[in-house]
Amino acid sequence: MSIIAIGGGDLTHSIFDKILSLITTKRDGNLYIGLITDASFMTPKQNIEKILKGFNKQKRNYPTFKFIIENFRLLDYKNNKNDLTRYFTYVDILFMTGGHQQNIYNNISTLLKYNINIKRYFIDFLSRGGLLVGTSAGASILGPLMPPVLGKGIGLIGTIIDQHFVQNRRFNRGLRFVRDNPRLGLIGIDEDTMIIHNYRRGHTGKRYYKIFGDRLVVIISNIKGHIKVKVLRNGNSFYI
Repeated sequence: MSIIAIGGGDLTHSIFDKILSLITTKRDGNLYIGLITDASFMTPKQNIEKILKGFNKQKRNYPTFKFIIENFRLLDYKNNKNDLTRYFTYVDILFMTGGHQQNIYNNISTLLKYNINIKRYFIDFLSRGGLLVGTSAGASILGPLMPPVLGKGIGLIGTIIDQHFVQNRRFNRGLRFVRDNPRLGLIGIDEDTMIIHNYRRGHTGKRYYKIFGDRLVVIISNIKGHIKVKVLRNGNSFYI
């Protein structure tokens, strides 16, 4: 029942291998991977093919699994609540692709009008032992607020998540976010790097994360008006 947030990029072989190594609920049989593509509305082919290729290259390392990978939009289920419930019950990995986080947020907001609360679906999925992954825009929306304009996110993670952080020189904007939202703090994840959080339903207080990948993670917090910055890398862990 883990949440993984990836800072974007091409995504290395080791990233996909690490994701699959975290599947602990089964050792063989069908491995169902659902690619949630709502954020990729403008560039679906590029984002989807990258993820498909990454997972398919892992088949030789996991010969006991039969990979079944499907891509879909959450919004397509607005009139099929029962089908969405059934899908979330049997899928093992849900992977939110990159693109524009406002697209996926708009779709999630639309689903609320149809009495479909996606956050609750995600929480139930995680509680059953599922693995939820988001990259780039799919990572940012996991937090309570999402860059660049700090619109509302899903809130599965209690901290602002920014992606492509070092690569796109987003440190100054991260400082601004934390000054304006001192209670939240920020996790800035660079490309080809991810944070792993063992989700616990109803968790309050600080959360524990581990880092895996080739580049850096920057933690920015605001403690009683004093800005604190940590720069971490593969193998490090932190609370925020």
